[in-house]
Amino acid sequence: MPLAALALAACGTGQAARNTAAGGWPARHPVCLRASLAAIARTLRLPSSAISHDISTGRNAMPQCLYRVHRAGGRTVAVLANVEATRAAYFIVLRTIDEAAQTFTYPQRGSPPPVAVAQLGLEASWFPEEQWLISTDGYRVITTSIEWSGADQGQKIALARAVTAPYLHTPHGKRAEQVAQDFP
Repeated sequence: MPLAALALAACGTGQAARNTAAGGWPARHPVCLRASLAAIARTLRLPSSAISHDISTGRNAMPQCLYRVHRAGGRTVAVLANVEATRAAYFIVLRTIDEAAQTFTYPQRGSPPPVAVAQLGLEASWFPEEQWLISTDGYRVITTSIEWSGADQGQKIALARAVTAPYLHTPHGKRAEQVAQDFP
């Protein structure tokens, strides 16, 4: 579904919450982040005020934020960040990447395989055909879709990475090992 066709419900911004409930789970998590908005502004070399942001609910019934920039010549850059909090986050991301990487056609693939994105959460990959990046910190699945005509894959990945990073609160050490389990 094109980003332009999304029904938008509300508007707002927020800072990433550091409050947690029992077990280290986020107590609340705003979906439109000022840090992601600022990352888009830096990447596109625009003032933050040139970027709109709207909250909606994704097809997965999870909150998402649509960041949109109207550029000269009528071109639009749209970034949709979907935030799914789930105890099976690592498993979901790993399975999504693994399944997309499998080849079911012989002798050639039907679509390009995911591209690993290093040093972003516990696991992250860019899906070239779908134009989205999926990542996890073990607590939430962040799916960031990019619509940016005229940009190459490297630019799109860089923008998706910059927008996704503020959503992730990746644990380290033993805590990372605990949440990065390959089963729900």
